[in-house]
Amino acid sequence: MASAERPGTGYSYTNNWPGEPLLGNAPTADPVLWSVVSLIALLVGIGALFGAFRR
Repeated sequence: MASAERPGTGYSYTNNWPGEPLLGNAPTADPVLWSVVSLIALLVGIGALFGAFRR
């Protein structure tokens, strides 16, 4: 595992992904938030397609 910390911050250039709890490397809240938002957007988009084509 390798990371490069950003100067003056508590996280790395890769947003601490993938996380490794044994090393104290955990993802920040931003990647988790955007993962949830993108999953919801994907499901809404699929639902809109099914609604548009009524299948």
